Amino acid sequence: MLDKLRRHVRILVDIGRLAGENADLYRFLDQAVVQIARAVEIHHVKVLQYRPRTSDLLLVAGVGWKEGVVRTATLSADLR
Repeated sequence: MLDKLRRHVRILVDIGRLAGENADLYRFLDQAVVQIARAVEIHHVKVLQYRPRTSDLLLVAGVGWKEGVVRTATLSADLR
């Protein structure tokens, strides 16, 4: 349990360091999803951005998804 906590703390420190280094939001998000996937030990992680003009969600960053999906795939923002 203690080892897992230490690993999570290291990952949080890495994400904090990334936030301080990167001026480019997309580059930060790309690197952050990799760190988050490591922390929670899952294969697919995504960050969605709500687009009010089209009322949908754009997959702006992700890890584990097929090539070409990130920054192009959209999801409905309604309850369907």
